[in-house]
Amino acid sequence: SDDFGNYCAPMKVEEMIACELTTVAARTRSAELDLQDRGILLYEPENNEDLAIKIFSLVASPAHNYNSIQRYWDQIAIDLCNELRTSVAR
Repeated sequence: SDDFGNYCAPMKVEEMIACELTTVAARTRSAELDLQDRGILLYEPENNEDLAIKIFSLVASPAHNYNSIQRYWDQIAIDLCNELRTSVAR
């Protein structure tokens, strides 16, 4: 499988949060790490049915309160390094 999405920062999602846009993102390791508990709906990658369910839930209830947080690159790097260490240890 392609692991690229598991190790890249979801910057487009951060931009969408900043613009207060309704957002659905693929559940990758980096997305979970960065977006957990922030109100973003995550769908299972390559699962069209799960994506459709998330989109329909947003259509039914478009008002979401996103938790926009300010994080600095050094903290993001530490979080990603910790995630990589955990992945390698598995």
